[in-house]
Amino acid sequence: ANIMLFSKSAGWMLPLVLLWETNFITIDCTSILLAWISGLFITMIIGIYSIKPLFMMPMNINYTLMIRYLSVVPIILIGTLTTRALFSIDRVLVEYYQGLTLTGIYGFYVGIAAAFVTILDAGILARSYPALIKYSLENFHNYKKLSKKIQLKVSVLTILAIIIYELIITKLLQFIEKIEYEKYSLIGLIIITAYGIYSMSFPLNCQLYARKKDKVITIINCLSLLPIILLIFGEMHTISNIAISIMVCSILHYFFRFLFIQFILGK
Repeated sequence: ANIMLFSKSAGWMLPLVLLWETNFITIDCTSILLAWISGLFITMIIGIYSIKPLFMMPMNINYTLMIRYLSVVPIILIGTLTTRALFSIDRVLVEYYQGLTLTGIYGFYVGIAAAFVTILDAGILARSYPALIKYSLENFHNYKKLSKKIQLKVSVLTILAIIIYELIITKLLQFIEKIEYEKYSLIGLIIITAYGIYSMSFPLNCQLYARKKDKVITIINCLSLLPIILLIFGEMHTISNIAISIMVCSILHYFFRFLFIQFILGK
């Protein structure tokens, strides 16, 4: 599962950069899309190969369960779309208000932060997911202990990522000959922090998910998007303000999830 997560999220970028550096292919949008599609295809093949024994097993369809699932799917779909919006709507707004040039600069820093999130997902969050769900239902004490441990690890990695970012960003920009991006380097710092805070709320979301609070999760996801939505109606559409609004959205994700568990679940 971790190999699949890596290959579909960032693994396909590494051979692409190598091919670019060796001038084997041209740097253009087509090569990026083809590399992305290839990464997704390889991910699918790995997944199918890993579960191929299941295709040999007899399958009994539980129609009652299917109907129950279908009634929940629309709620989960809205919740998923609002969650993904947190990681995409900012670039849409930058392009609309600031143009393609600044979108490219903003996207560069978002890409760095996304690589950080991939490490968090594969290294900590995805691996801890089964235990979090299990403890959420069976042993809240163990869940709380594991939750604090995960949040501590995410906090430490976020701080470490910020330190590394500050140490290498100038040299990186010099290496790729984009030193003019340096005046926007604060964007990367803000986005890394935002993604770190959002990742810290992952154990809280697992608690809600385990307790089948799908509607609550969707409501939280919608409410947490308010800062970036309200920004549209303002006049300060700078890329710094857009990045800050994403960080505020992440803080709200954590706050609302924590609040619900503390006061409604009585935990």
